[in-house]
Amino acid sequence: MTRLWVTDYNERAIRFYQRYGFKATGERELWQGKLPNVRMARDTTSSDNLG
Repeated sequence: MTRLWVTDYNERAIRFYQRYGFKATGERELWQGKLPNVRMARDTTSSDNLG
């Protein structure tokens, strides 16, 4: 599973990751006590090209 944090109000970034199969997990955090982030994740398969 591949996971990442994205700024909650950065709708453009959220749409970008959704196009590549990421979905919000419901986890949230405040980065450095200020910036609201949401966790996104997607299943990783052996066919993913990581590099």
